[in-house]
Amino acid sequence: MDCLSTVSDDVLKKLLHRVIDGICGQDPPTFSACNSGLSLSKFSHVVASLTRSVEKCAVRCEKNNELEQVLRHDCIPENAISTIIQCVSVRTNDIRKAHIAVVMKACSLGETRIVDIDWNVRLEHPSGDQEYVSIEFDKPELETFLNSLKTAQQFHLKPLSSSVRLLPL
Repeated sequence: MDCLSTVSDDVLKKLLHRVIDGICGQDPPTFSACNSGLSLSKFSHVVASLTRSVEKCAVRCEKNNELEQVLRHDCIPENAISTIIQCVSVRTNDIRKAHIAVVMKACSLGETRIVDIDWNVRLEHPSGDQEYVSIEFDKPELETFLNSLKTAQQFHLKPLSSSVRLLPL
């Protein structure tokens, strides 16, 4: 992260806020928008490193001395540490909200639930005509419908009793 030592304080602040915007789901920093004086490869490396460091700091650290310790461990130059601490302190709540949203989304991926049901059903009339009907259920209607399907499935899977005889057609 020696590249950061060549970046001015003002550019670093703008870059940091754009990195935080990217973490929070907004537009991340772009090479053309940030006039950092870095090459494209160094700019990409700096943005990736800053993103990792800022996420770690905002999620894990409560106090500035903890922030400073994490940043030193990530080999951030001394002249950039205070600027990073200042920006992260101002935007900690934004970063934590974004982190919580990502965790909640990841947790909900493993959860199966029906949110909305819109089905197109094809009805066949005895005359051979077909009709398509759109059906939408609210929660109680859906529960009733699913219970009916379960009952029909159970009935269909039961063997016929000996007292029932099928007559040939």
